[in-house]
Amino acid sequence: MLDGKESASPAAAVDVFATSFPVEVLPYLYLGNARSSADLDTLYRNGIGYILNVTPDVPNAFAASDQFRYMQIPISDHWSQNMAAYFPDAITFIGSLL
Repeated sequence: MLDGKESASPAAAVDVFATSFPVEVLPYLYLGNARSSADLDTLYRNGIGYILNVTPDVPNAFAASDQFRYMQIPISDHWSQNMAAYFPDAITFIGSLL
């Protein structure tokens, strides 16, 4: 809000750094971060049992547990990464839940 008026720009109203993760993007499909993927209470509270880990170095926190199923795509969050090469496997992993 500037000078008592709300901003007309929707992007200005969203603080991505203050966003609480995970965020439900579709029914039963969440977008999270490393912290939320290692928070057992968060996973239980949201009914998350399958985790697609798209990082080269963040460990699958509960891999030893039979309560979670993981798929890890070992790429960095950088524009030069060829994410498309991993789409078929990621889609199969997500689709197996439906």
